[in-house]
Amino acid sequence: MFAKVAEEGSFAAAARVMGVSVPTVSRAVARLEERLGGRLFNRTSRQLALTEFGQSMAAKASEMYRQAEEVESEAHELSVQPRGQVRLAVPMSFGLRWVAPLMPELIRQFPELSVDLHLSDASVDLIAEGFDAALRIAALPDSSLVARRLCAVTQYLVASPAYLAEQGVPQHPRELTSRQCFSYAYRARSQVWRSRMIPARRKILSRADRCA
Repeated sequence: MFAKVAEEGSFAAAARVMGVSVPTVSRAVARLEERLGGRLFNRTSRQLALTEFGQSMAAKASEMYRQAEEVESEAHELSVQPRGQVRLAVPMSFGLRWVAPLMPELIRQFPELSVDLHLSDASVDLIAEGFDAALRIAALPDSSLVARRLCAVTQYLVASPAYLAEQGVPQHPRELTSRQCFSYAYRARSQVWRSRMIPARRKILSRADRCA
């Protein structure tokens, strides 16, 4: 703000250019003078002039202001046009079926972007392992991470014809407690199956898990 006041020649003009109030600019310059231990401007009711100390600071302040504008402009450009590497963790089968096919078009659309696609059903620690994002097929626990629900994924309980011929077709989920079953170790809470009956179809279906 000091650099803009020095450039424009008045607090009002600087405030107008920066889109803030005149008192905001005045207070900012006063705080800077207090921190630096010297007056930057000589003020009268009609005139504003840089002191000798202010003149020595103005060029440096203007350069700092220019650099700050460049950084802001570059940051804005980066936010508009994605670039750099993104590390993404995705479940294996879901990633092969739905995510990997999207990669060529994504890279064509954003040529300055690269994706490190980590395909694994193991639950990774995003922060500790340096990932930018992850797709999870699960009911997510509370955490400080930001999550967005993308779609529903239905999981089915299935059995081979030979198994059903030997063990019989279960008529209720509680019958599964005495059956020999395989459970996927990487699934969250793999030993707990939540199921619901659909009588008309006489099939046991697992409740749709959520992917976020």
